Amino acid sequence: MLCTTEKLANKFLKFVDSFDIKWYNGDSLINHNNWDRYKEDTCYILESHGFCFCDIKYAKGNYEIIEFKSLKNNPKYIEDEKVVLQNVLERIITKFDKFNEEEIQDYIIKNDIKKVNMEGVFNNLTRLKPIIEKIYDENIFYLSYWETDAPYFGLDLKSDNCKNMMKITDNITQKFNEIYALILGGIGELK
Repeated sequence: MLCTTEKLANKFLKFVDSFDIKWYNGDSLINHNNWDRYKEDTCYILESHGFCFCDIKYAKGNYEIIEFKSLKNNPKYIEDEKVVLQNVLERIITKFDKFNEEEIQDYIIKNDIKKVNMEGVFNNLTRLKPIIEKIYDENIFYLSYWETDAPYFGLDLKSDNCKNMMKITDNITQKFNEIYALILGGIGELK
C-alpha cells in the first residue's frame, strides 16, 4: 500500500492496527509509522510475521502497488471507507497466503513428495514443523530483507558485494523454503 503523505500513512496504519496486525518486530503500527524514511515513496507490505515498509522502487519489483489515496473520493466505491479498506486488506492477505501456498504446492508436486508412512519419521516431521516456522519467522525472513534497506544506506544493489550477499541470502531462504515444503509434503499437510 503506497501512502504518499504522512497523514494517509497514519490513517491506513490505524485501520490495519484495528485487526491487531503489528510491525515485523512486534511493535504497534500506530506508535511509529516509519513514513519519515521514504516519505512520499513509502509502501507498507504485509508479510507472514507482520507489517513491513519499503520504498516504491523495491515494492514495484516485488508487489502489486495500491495507492491509498486512490480509495478516497473514488466514485466506483459505493461502500463506506472502512469496508473498502477491509476489502483491500483481505486482498493483500489472500495474495500473500496464496503465493506461499502455491509455491510450496508446486515444489511438492514437482518433486513428487508424498506423505511418509513410517510413524517415527512422521512424528519427527510433525515436531520439526513448528520449530522451522519459528526459525523462519524470527531469522530466515530477515536474511533477504536487507535488500529493502540497501539503497537507504547508500549500497548499490548492482555492486559485486551486494550481488554476493543476494546470492547467499536468497539461496539460504530458497533452501529453507524447500525444507519447509518437504516437511509439509511428508506429513501430508499439502498434497
